[in-house]
Amino acid sequence: WLGDCYYTRGNYDEAASSYRSFIASAPKSDTRNRAIAYYDLGYTRFCQERYSDALTDFRDAVTVMQSAPADISRSLLADCYNRIADCHYYQTDFTSAAEAYNKAYDLNPSSGDYALYQLAIMKGLRKDHAGKIESIDALSERFPSSGLIPNALLEKAESQSALGQTDQAIATYRHLVQQYPNTAPGRNGYLQLAITYINRGERSQGIETYKKVIYTFPSSEEARIAADDLKQLYAADGRLQDFVAFINSVPNAPRYEASELEKLAFQAAENDYVNSGATSKLSAYIAEYPQGADRAQALYYLADAAWNEGKPAEAQGYAMQVIQTHPDSEVAEDAMLIKAAAESSLGKTEIAYSTYQQLENRASGSNMLREARIGLMRTAADLGKYAEVVNTADKLLASTAANSPADLNDIRFMRGMANNSLGNYDKAYEDWSELAENPADIFGAKSAYYMGNSQLDRGLVKGAKSTAEKLIDSDTPHQYWLARGFILYSDILRKEGKKFEADEYLKSLKSNYPGTEADIFQMIDSRL
Repeated sequence: WLGDCYYTRGNYDEAASSYRSFIASAPKSDTRNRAIAYYDLGYTRFCQERYSDALTDFRDAVTVMQSAPADISRSLLADCYNRIADCHYYQTDFTSAAEAYNKAYDLNPSSGDYALYQLAIMKGLRKDHAGKIESIDALSERFPSSGLIPNALLEKAESQSALGQTDQAIATYRHLVQQYPNTAPGRNGYLQLAITYINRGERSQGIETYKKVIYTFPSSEEARIAADDLKQLYAADGRLQDFVAFINSVPNAPRYEASELEKLAFQAAENDYVNSGATSKLSAYIAEYPQGADRAQALYYLADAAWNEGKPAEAQGYAMQVIQTHPDSEVAEDAMLIKAAAESSLGKTEIAYSTYQQLENRASGSNMLREARIGLMRTAADLGKYAEVVNTADKLLASTAANSPADLNDIRFMRGMANNSLGNYDKAYEDWSELAENPADIFGAKSAYYMGNSQLDRGLVKGAKSTAEKLIDSDTPHQYWLARGFILYSDILRKEGKKFEADEYLKSLKSNYPGTEADIFQMIDSRL
């Protein structure tokens, strides 16, 4: 646990020292904890970019896991193989990486989108473009809601071009821009489509595609690149004035050129913020250069600073400006995430829910898609949209990309809560039972309590009693949920007609509970 605390805080050397100390002292028979310690040590070295050391640690974790497979989930073992593959990848051993990604997928195919995507990339790096296309097609078919699909389509078109399949590449780019137009890969798809047209001599279509990037996503980085390329094409044709006229006709399109003073002002403001967190120069830049080239970035910094300082209303205001005036900028998605979180914090749950929906539809990568879906799941739960909670949780759990073990437990717990509210008790208990096997985890302790409480509410007294007894006997470190377990057990005894025993449990809890939470004592007093 000390190692985990250091790891969470980014103190990787201290984390590694704690994990190694545990491994040295733990008995060989404690396979589960030793495996997790090696696994965590591997992640620590991975974060330090010490890939050779991380590879050794993950291999050690696999060896221990395989010695006692009943104690270890297949998803954990699959994650080990994904990281082993990543280590080989970063060391440019693409063949070994592909073998490990294959093992990861075979171990956990139901959520193997990351392994399948990376396997496709390895094939491309080894010049097996046909195999790469085949793997990407399999990914699209098996994991249609994965956040990796937009980038996978870019990769597919690239391989089709490498094979000389220009018509197929164009069709793939068109599919990408139609299905994911508001994502960064979608915008990049437009650029690549324009370049493909130009390269095969279809100059007018290439120019029109560049123009479409600029007038559809004028505040994006892709619009700037398109404008640079378009300027060269117009210059070659001797039509620079036509180019200037077009650019000036598009609101928020890239302008030429930012003054040296403006660049210096933003750089100074950015350095001040990054180094000390000061925002006064950013505010001054916004005021002095209302049409500045770096206005979107400056507004995002101000939104981020306000959010980190606990000022959600101010953060929402700055984030809204980014989204309204620079909707296709590189920081627009991050600003939308801050806006949604601020709205949720301010109690504007319905609006936050809508913002998370918008972010889900435009998220450019797995990390942002995960953030959007987790926010969507939480706000849906707050609004009582339990079917939406289950649907979103299913999407999150169907992907290994960007999900940590802690996230997975949280997601499964919330899916259990939603299914319980929908009356899908068997599905709820399936999630809660598996989580309750690890009461040292906060979601394990909560799952045990809520499952027991649900069973009691349904009149399943025997099952509720067994669940509560396991929680009480588990030695969970989460004292609040242990106390709730004792209160639940007293309710069960009272249901059985054992009022005296029920009261004694409550009196003992009241005398010995070390916490100060008012609701615990209110529950005890109301029952007594």
